Amino acid sequence: DQVVIQKAKSDLSKADRLYQKSQQIYNQYKPLLENRRRRKRRRGERKSIAGKITLKQAAFFYDKAYSALFTTYFNYAQNLKFQLSQNTQKAQQLLRDAERKFNLGQKMLKKMQNYTEKELKKKIQFKTMFRDVDNGKGDELKAVQELIQIINLFNSESDQLKAMQRRDDSAWNQALSENTIDAYQQYLANFSNGRHILEAKAKIDQLRQQQQNAVDTTILDYTTTPNVDLVYRIQILSDIKPWTANKIRSKIYPSYGVDGKPTFQAQIGGRYKYFIGEFKSYKPAKRLAMTLRRTVRTKPFVVAFLNGEPIDILQAIAIEKQAKHQ
Repeated sequence: DQVVIQKAKSDLSKADRLYQKSQQIYNQYKPLLENRRRRKRRRGERKSIAGKITLKQAAFFYDKAYSALFTTYFNYAQNLKFQLSQNTQKAQQLLRDAERKFNLGQKMLKKMQNYTEKELKKKIQFKTMFRDVDNGKGDELKAVQELIQIINLFNSESDQLKAMQRRDDSAWNQALSENTIDAYQQYLANFSNGRHILEAKAKIDQLRQQQQNAVDTTILDYTTTPNVDLVYRIQILSDIKPWTANKIRSKIYPSYGVDGKPTFQAQIGGRYKYFIGEFKSYKPAKRLAMTLRRTVRTKPFVVAFLNGEPIDILQAIAIEKQAKHQ
């Protein structure tokens, strides 16, 4: 392949020299070629026949060089196996575009190579030949560049994978530090093909089992304490950075803090969480959450607090039912 590439570079250099020589001949006869009188223009076209033949030779070497490069890079690029689906799709699109552009360019340059000397003298304009050569070699060059782009994409994919793994591990460590069902579910949502999917699902199952055990225990623990401070609030926002009330109104909930509903914020598990409303029973809180889903730009849900600390909803409902029976 290196031999082919070196030979193609040599042919390109030869093509450039021929192109420049033809330009010199064009400039020599330019006063005739651009004269307003048709008879003189025809005379210029006949006298500049050597330049046209030289340009025709340049077209041949441009096509020869780019054809060799295109064939070499195309055969290599189409056999590359990408690991990322988005890279595979991009490479396939580039292959199609490269093939289309190369065919257009080659058609233009091949047409020039078939001109006879008689056609060059009487029919084909020098200026038109320059335009066709520029368009033809330009399309072939773009085709080769797109194939090189595919190869560079393949070579950089390992760096992409490493960066994705770093983001994956960082998100997983963040979920571990919070150690909540929401955190692990957020990890699964953001990294559906992540390296820690099985671990995240196992953690969720473990925490749910712990919550169920806590509910069973709470029913006994609070049988003699019916007047506990249990409230339900609607969470509308959670972020690792704090938000101002104005920002919440502009981005999430336009009526935040101005619609008469109590607001509450807390830093839980390393995140800033914002709530509205305050209920002693779960059902009205649930109704409000479902209503808000039609207006708030997130998905509000009910969170229970016992003596100022968040607890599992099932645990809260069990406490609420137990208190009603007292």
